[in-house]
Amino acid sequence: MANQILLKKSSVADRVPVVGDLQYGELAINYIDEKIYFKNSSNAIKVFTSDDKAPSAFARNFMMMGA
Repeated sequence: MANQILLKKSSVADRVPVVGDLQYGELAINYIDEKIYFKNSSNAIKVFTSDDKAPSAFARNFMMMGA
């Protein structure tokens, strides 16, 4: 049986999770804004964005890993 991964999600433009909304390693997605959020080890919310013109360092590393 396959595992299912569930993300916290929002369809409200510009809605961003606050620190108390996420546990370490948990992801939240805003599919209207095309952003994925996570809480880092400094207890701050960070974001991955969809930007075809300038891929983030995360995206470059992710692509280099062959994903």
